[in-house]
Amino acid sequence: MSKLLSWNALAVLALAFPFACLAQTPPVINALINNYSGVLPGLPGYGIAPGSIFVIYGTNMSDNVPLQLQSSVAPGLPTTLNHASISVTVNGTTVTPAIYYAIPTQVAAVLPSTTPVGSGTITLTYNEQASAPAPIQVTASAFGLATLNQAGTGGILATDAEYHVITPTASAAPGQTIVLWGSGLGADTNNNDRTYPNQQDNLNDATVYIGGLQANVAFAGRSAFPGVDQINVTIPSSLSGGCGISVAVVAHGKVSNFGTVPVNPGNGVCQDSLYGINGTELTQTGSQATVKSGSVSLLQGTQPSMAQLSKASGDPHAQTFSTAYYASAYFSSVTGAAYIGGSSFLSLGNCIVTLSGGGGGGGTTNGLDAGAIALSGGGISTQLMESLPLLGDYYDQLSNPLMGGSAYTFTGSGGKDVGPFSVTVNFPVPLTWSNESSISTVTEANGQPITWTGGATGTYVAIGGSSSTADGSASGTFFCLAPVSAEQFTIPSYVLETLPPGSGTLGIYNTTNPVAFTATGLDHGTASASVFSSENVTYQ
Repeated sequence: MSKLLSWNALAVLALAFPFACLAQTPPVINALINNYSGVLPGLPGYGIAPGSIFVIYGTNMSDNVPLQLQSSVAPGLPTTLNHASISVTVNGTTVTPAIYYAIPTQVAAVLPSTTPVGSGTITLTYNEQASAPAPIQVTASAFGLATLNQAGTGGILATDAEYHVITPTASAAPGQTIVLWGSGLGADTNNNDRTYPNQQDNLNDATVYIGGLQANVAFAGRSAFPGVDQINVTIPSSLSGGCGISVAVVAHGKVSNFGTVPVNPGNGVCQDSLYGINGTELTQTGSQATVKSGSVSLLQGTQPSMAQLSKASGDPHAQTFSTAYYASAYFSSVTGAAYIGGSSFLSLGNCIVTLSGGGGGGGTTNGLDAGAIALSGGGISTQLMESLPLLGDYYDQLSNPLMGGSAYTFTGSGGKDVGPFSVTVNFPVPLTWSNESSISTVTEANGQPITWTGGATGTYVAIGGSSSTADGSASGTFFCLAPVSAEQFTIPSYVLETLPPGSGTLGIYNTTNPVAFTATGLDHGTASASVFSSENVTYQ
């Protein structure tokens, strides 16, 4: 009887103070992106394609339960999960996406293939409370490449014909057909976007670039799983190989996120002479709990000194340039997976693009105490200043110019984390960016030739540029590598078309081959010297 009375008492309290029991914060939608690419709104490659997996980021969107991926085996993915459901309306058509998982801050779902292309709204309802409508931009395609770090950067998730994952020690070979995985090729109305297995239809609209070359695509369409696409593509037979061969997909004019794949004739362990590293070393490094590394470098930089004026004029002849000289050093500890992620190991002749919103593989970076760092040579004798409180970061703007062909020595006294060391690097004779003055506007669809003369023999030229959306909410940066002996490189159109139109920068580096050094407490140590020149341009 006392138990019954206690429940009656609770009921009375609920009636007397209804808001204490019923009040609930409505769900909030903060962002909406492709599950694999991480491309943000405002960037040219952004969009949610019909039949693709997308992720809603927000708050209070479902029951507070552990993330559990739902099975698409019959009866298929649910349209309500953990008391959450989704509604999308575009051009007067309303659809209900099926859900892969739902937690309070993330919900992943498949946009039905019947969704029209255009601008619309998306609403998430949790416990019968609807969020405010958020905008959704539905595009015919917006492909996201799946990557191994699940952040849209670095090594891609690719398999051979038997679904063995391509790795640095089990590389793809020139002429071999591999499978790329991701989502966003577009609608496939022969499937219901909920149930395994899907009918595998070739959607016939995907161009794949591997190592800067257009590759032969045998199949590009839905896999057996709802929302998951696969592209069967052949590695160009003319590729010589490398551990960081770039991969990008263009579908219906939209460029995917970029990743890399290891390629080696005869498969097996990839080799990359540019960094003096092979696939076995990469794999070992990536499996380490932490990698402790150090780098010391010299830099000659020439860039506009009146950035705002030059941006407004768009004329490189109106830009006032200045040249400065720098010495720097950086010592840090980072997880192995983060150390080898991203574009760190891009092979020669390749380009990579990094878009804001894409991750870097995770991992926590901590600075290392290397003691005092001194530089001598070429008439210079100075001690680098440590950028405290950022441990392990050293920097000095030099009062004397660096001399091409001269040798410079970095000396470390040793600190709490890093032992003493000494390493000598030769500063290169600066190259000349020969067509710099003719470039004020970059027409992305045409590609952009870059030419130069000189530079350090046997080294490479790095070509890079960036731009941001008008409101500064998103940005894109590209990076290409070419041998200095080539004296020319054309930035491909599909690379440039990832950047938002507007004001940006374009520049080239010539960097010496890294000189290795050892010190107690370090796994890797390198010294290098670079010559850098940049200008402000307009991307259109």
